[in-house]
Amino acid sequence: MNDSLTQPSLQERLDFLFEMIKNCEGCFRTCHINRYQSDKTYCRTSIHPVLYFFSKIEDSIFFSKKKLLYLYFQHCNLRCVYCIDYEIHQNQSIEEKKITLAQYAELLKQNIDQTIKAIYFVNVDHIIPHTLYALHQLYIQKSLIPIIFETNGFALHSTVKFLRDLITIFIFNFKFITPELARLYLKEESYPIIAKDTLIEMYNQVGDCIIEKNFIKKGLIVKLLILPGFANEYKKILEYIASISNKIGIFIDSNYKPSGKVLKQELYKNINRTTAKEEILQIFDYAKQLDFSLVKIF
Repeated sequence: MNDSLTQPSLQERLDFLFEMIKNCEGCFRTCHINRYQSDKTYCRTSIHPVLYFFSKIEDSIFFSKKKLLYLYFQHCNLRCVYCIDYEIHQNQSIEEKKITLAQYAELLKQNIDQTIKAIYFVNVDHIIPHTLYALHQLYIQKSLIPIIFETNGFALHSTVKFLRDLITIFIFNFKFITPELARLYLKEESYPIIAKDTLIEMYNQVGDCIIEKNFIKKGLIVKLLILPGFANEYKKILEYIASISNKIGIFIDSNYKPSGKVLKQELYKNINRTTAKEEILQIFDYAKQLDFSLVKIF
């Protein structure tokens, strides 16, 4: 644990964030809604986070051979038309599992034992205050363990600053770097600007990807979900990342399948197919050409 992380500084962060969400400006949406009283924000999440599922999962990539405590939350502050979990995040009729802040913290406490090497949070960009609260409770009890934070990149870098000294590994899902494509497929033209700012803030916090004995120990990883027909876009993203550091890890996600609005609207017919193996390998080869030190296909 970083010596600069002390309980008072964490408490100050919490005080600020929980005051802020009375008139929420937690992400670029700036909904200005009191989340203590309403879930009518863009992310449809109030003071009660919505947990989709959690599990203890086997893992041989991060830290050691022990398990990860994996938590996946519902809803999102983006509207990706191709979202693989479209029904979970954008279908307002799906059943929700709301939990209190105390339950969030208790869930972590009860599931951390000697078999767990780290906590892996997925889709918590819209609940950073809630997550910081839960982590603070672990810190107080001196049971805080390494944290992996997987992000969509659409959180204000000023909000992400509150995570400093808490996160060991950031996994950044970089979607588009061209504004016109972000507008069409994410419904958010400003995504590339926000994502770049957030990426740099996360890199400043955790730095290059560090590997020891074949395990990732620390640092920033960028994940690319490879949609069909966008090779040039992913090359541009890789070039941008390389301009920061070619020691940032690159995860190439080969698991795209048509879903969400892609299945229903002619506008998205160009991505209404799976991604060919050759397209995946093209991005992998380009990352290697840019001399990234860690490139993996999943």
